[in-house]
Amino acid sequence: MDVYLLQEVVCGDGRGDQLHELAESLSFEWTARVIAESRPDEVEEEGVAILSRVPLRDVAVWPLPPSHPPRHRLEATVDSVDASLRIVTLHAAVSADEGRDAQIAGLASPTAAPLLVGSDLNAPPAVVRPLLGADFVDTLGWDATPTWPVDEAEFVQAWRDKLGEQPDGVEPRRLDYLLVRGLRVDASGTVVLGDGRRHASDHRLVWADISISQR
Repeated sequence: MDVYLLQEVVCGDGRGDQLHELAESLSFEWTARVIAESRPDEVEEEGVAILSRVPLRDVAVWPLPPSHPPRHRLEATVDSVDASLRIVTLHAAVSADEGRDAQIAGLASPTAAPLLVGSDLNAPPAVVRPLLGADFVDTLGWDATPTWPVDEAEFVQAWRDKLGEQPDGVEPRRLDYLLVRGLRVDASGTVVLGDGRRHASDHRLVWADISISQR
């Protein structure tokens, strides 16, 4: 099976629907989405989403611990021949002051196993790992190599174009994770997506080949 766990998926404001466009280009039939951040002052909607080649069932949305703007966790189950897998995606708040750490720590609460979490946690492994204890294995082995930004100059220009101001400090960091519980990681890594002229995302994509069996 092939499953994508996506953050910062945009639709509206005349920009099309990124989730539907990606699903169509990959010929994936199953999608789920929730608006991750409630921003009444913006026309576009930004969400987290699941894109799957195989059916999604038991889709659920849960509020994360309070932050501003409020954020949500999206879950679903996919089935293989031998087992079922619960999958989760979220986009944590940008800093500890805004509630990020409580949102990360809450990941340790779901009891489902096997479990796969794909997230932009807005925090490096030195912060994430202690918050989760021994509940999860990081598919990248808690490597702190930055996953954001892919291209600092490109990110700064895009920020200026959209908001008309300079971003507050762009420090390369590891923000993106595939975390597993009750699974075996056969291979993993990161990759930069783009067409040679412009990058598809300011984050590196984290990927893993996973077996649904006890690790």
